[in-house]
Amino acid sequence: MLALLSAVVNTRISALTTRLAMMSLNQFLHDSGRLIISFSHTTAMIHIPLSWTAIKDIVAWAKNRALKPRLELYFDPNKTYQVASDLAFDGVRGMFAHVMIVNHGHKVASKCRGLLSEIQAETGGAFEAAPLFNNPVELHWAHEPLDCFAKDIPPHEPTRLDVCYAHEGYPTLRFFCDKRPRGVQSDFPPGRYKIRIRVRSEDGAICSRRFLVAFDGNFQSVYLEQLEG
Repeated sequence: MLALLSAVVNTRISALTTRLAMMSLNQFLHDSGRLIISFSHTTAMIHIPLSWTAIKDIVAWAKNRALKPRLELYFDPNKTYQVASDLAFDGVRGMFAHVMIVNHGHKVASKCRGLLSEIQAETGGAFEAAPLFNNPVELHWAHEPLDCFAKDIPPHEPTRLDVCYAHEGYPTLRFFCDKRPRGVQSDFPPGRYKIRIRVRSEDGAICSRRFLVAFDGNFQSVYLEQLEG
């Protein structure tokens, strides 16, 4: 009988979570009473009482799950590229490439960090792991101080994450991470690279996506493309 109750409750919670993910907070509050009646009716049918405290705990758990931050990492060609003078590099012009992160939840995603977790370099037509990129590095948040590697992301506000850049007259592709010496390669010669970026928040939201980066030595040639998987 307990197994039956568990199965019924889990089914109801799964359906509830899906529904709440598409609700506004006001809709959720409006439907809370109906939810409690539904659970009460379920337990009455199988003659096992479920306390109001347990029902409230279930409601609170489902609400938290439905409203928690949900991150998406994506590529927007209209917001990816920016040519600007790099004041940290004697004002030399540079091409900067970004990806976008949006929080589809109803709560702020706290202290989000972007992680460059993989780099594969093209060699002879095949992509292989870059041998000197032996540890993930944190990427910088665009339009923030140079030491900004953690950022709160409010709901439904697309936010730029710096990925890579190249300077005019310098044939080097640079990934936008902390450049203190650490034995991890983050500057690369012209070529094609497949990378993976992960974004995670302090409250457990996480997303991941792969991208192709191409660079032929001309700073304006920096190219970014979203990949499957």
